[in-house]
Amino acid sequence: MLSEDEYAYILASRRRQDIIYVLGEISATSEEIAAATGAGPSYIGIVASDLTKKGYISHNNKKPGKLYSLEDKGKEAYQKLKDYYGIDR
Repeated sequence: MLSEDEYAYILASRRRQDIIYVLGEISATSEEIAAATGAGPSYIGIVASDLTKKGYISHNNKKPGKLYSLEDKGKEAYQKLKDYYGIDR
């Protein structure tokens, strides 16, 4: 179960929220996430790396075109974000 601190970590950053939300819909590369969110791919890569270290997301290790997807912790954060905003952003 996602703790309040773990969820607060996601809420504290719009880009973290964006990545979790995009990956809740599809598995995607940093370029695809960037296109969906308006952020630069390198910045998405930095944030995604942090989310990977914290266990929210994972990737397939392929270069180029690393494909990111949600882990169970990320799936729970995704559902909480949907419930929090009450809409599909």
